[in-house]
Amino acid sequence: MNHSLRRRGWLIVAIAYGVLGCTTASGNAAVVIQDVPYELTGTSVATVPPVVEPEGPFTLTLYFISEADESLISVVRNREQPPQLQEAIDALSAGPTEAELALAPMRARFSESLNPVASAPTAGLVVITVSDEAQLRDSSNRLPAQVLVCTLTQFEGVNAVQLRDSRGPIQLAGANAESIESEFARRENYNDCLATDVNQIAESQQTGETLDPEASADDE
Repeated sequence: MNHSLRRRGWLIVAIAYGVLGCTTASGNAAVVIQDVPYELTGTSVATVPPVVEPEGPFTLTLYFISEADESLISVVRNREQPPQLQEAIDALSAGPTEAELALAPMRARFSESLNPVASAPTAGLVVITVSDEAQLRDSSNRLPAQVLVCTLTQFEGVNAVQLRDSRGPIQLAGANAESIESEFARRENYNDCLATDVNQIAESQQTGETLDPEASADDE
């Protein structure tokens, strides 16, 4: 009997010792932390893909109106950086350079008060805001609209152009001088912007050859 009680007492002591050995001073269960690889404990750094810079050479094609017969003339200018929409509009507003005018008489047919400003493209459409003084509503706007549409639709993601002033969208005239049904114009409204390269005009004047705009477009 005494031996049985004595064994039971030692058993209780052993169990108590085991329980106490598995607890912390605060009474919480001890947590065993396994070794963690170093790369998981270091500072997390997000991987940023490198920026891919566009490669040149870069060119900007401007479209002007011939002073001789109001046909479309294309001028290609070299650029150090990819051209931007507003840069193209500003170049049109400034007109041909003296060197370009020496090859062929031409101009953009803008009034000085047009002050065109381009928006960012939205669903392929670029909206150009012009001043009310431009009077594009009071006269045929085919020529200024043509050079703007042909110049701006060369940019990727742009396939239509709308002109508007403080009163809203301006009705544009197409190549046949008739109003375009929609509130914006595309290249097809101006014979797909079929133009003669200014350098070919200069060469034809020297040789006396007659230029075909379609052949000029095929060479581009």
